[in-house]
Amino acid sequence: MVTRQALDETLDGLVDRLLATTQGIPSVRTEIFASWRRSLAYGVAPDRLEVPIGAIYESQELLEKAAAPVLDRLSDDLVDSGVVLLLANRYAQIIDRRVPDPGLRRKLDGLVLVPGADYRERSVGTNAISLALVGPGPNQVIGSEHFSENLSYLACAAAPVIDPATRTVVGAMGLSCRASLANSLMIPFVKRATWEIERRLAVITATELTTPDSRRSVAGPHAFGWDALTKSEQKVVGLVAQGLTNRAVAERLFVSPYTVDSHLRNIFRKLDIGSRVELARIAVEHAQDEP
Repeated sequence: MVTRQALDETLDGLVDRLLATTQGIPSVRTEIFASWRRSLAYGVAPDRLEVPIGAIYESQELLEKAAAPVLDRLSDDLVDSGVVLLLANRYAQIIDRRVPDPGLRRKLDGLVLVPGADYRERSVGTNAISLALVGPGPNQVIGSEHFSENLSYLACAAAPVIDPATRTVVGAMGLSCRASLANSLMIPFVKRATWEIERRLAVITATELTTPDSRRSVAGPHAFGWDALTKSEQKVVGLVAQGLTNRAVAERLFVSPYTVDSHLRNIFRKLDIGSRVELARIAVEHAQDEP
């Protein structure tokens, strides 16, 4: 348990660190300072980044299905921009990541900003995804505003994704870049992307409510079958069926091997298989069935 005195002393040190990097301008935002205080109370160390990572325990198939085309289009538009796209579930666990820049991809891998990573405030301290999920809306965290010194390399903006049917937060959409590239357009950009995802969520939900059999095939944590695969997962299937390794697939799709591993786990579960040989057979059978 962190004592009040230790908390205040550490916060003073964090403020000094921030002022030293902003030429003495006392501009620590209220929400950032409050997040620093919570991060300390959770026991997160500002000089050490320890990111929990594991299987995606709540992938939210409907969210992934709604977001995939948006992420596909934006990642194509943002090639060579130095911008990363992120999708997290409501627990701030990363479930998708698009990063075309190999150098930045290696940097993010080093920060464990990868699918399966837990980026809750209680795990890694102040960051844009956790703040977006805490609410009440979009937020941006730039450089040394991050609680962890390791994350000060980045500028991030994120907004909550709200299910239009239930009005509940189901995840967060984020984008990230080097702190030196941060600008005021990051929040409007992420708000627009989030709006597109929410719009697709509304359409998908309305469609599937009228076709319960279809909804069972594509939604929920226990969905099975080819139709349960997202477009991103289908791309992975196609490349794996050609005999490509996970690393080769990652390079072809401009994602990390972590992302490919995560997709394959979901694919194997949805298709109820246990090997790449079975996956190749199903891919061939599906291709033959297409008109």
